[in-house]
Amino acid sequence: MYAIKINNKPVQAVATAQIAEDFGPAGIAMLSMLAFHALQQKPVDMLVFEKDGAVRSAGYDYRTNELDEETLLAKTKADFPESFWFKLDDYGDKYIGTFLYPHEY
Repeated sequence: MYAIKINNKPVQAVATAQIAEDFGPAGIAMLSMLAFHALQQKPVDMLVFEKDGAVRSAGYDYRTNELDEETLLAKTKADFPESFWFKLDDYGDKYIGTFLYPHEY
């Protein structure tokens, strides 16, 4: 699924097997929309989805190359069983964002 672009490159969302099992296809689609919404506000190379439903920047801003590990970008009413990441990697012609738990990195 491509929904946004950063630096004129499309962003694709994928999930590790554990995240996919825990959230299911509908949950991954919802998380992807939330991640894309956050990235449109601040295109960083990593987001943290916190247990309380907060989504924060946790990486370098693609526009300024400045580290931002504090900005609250979104908040959902959902509580998550544990915090997890959405980590963007540059694949040349696109970015792939992976939902993963910190222990899977």
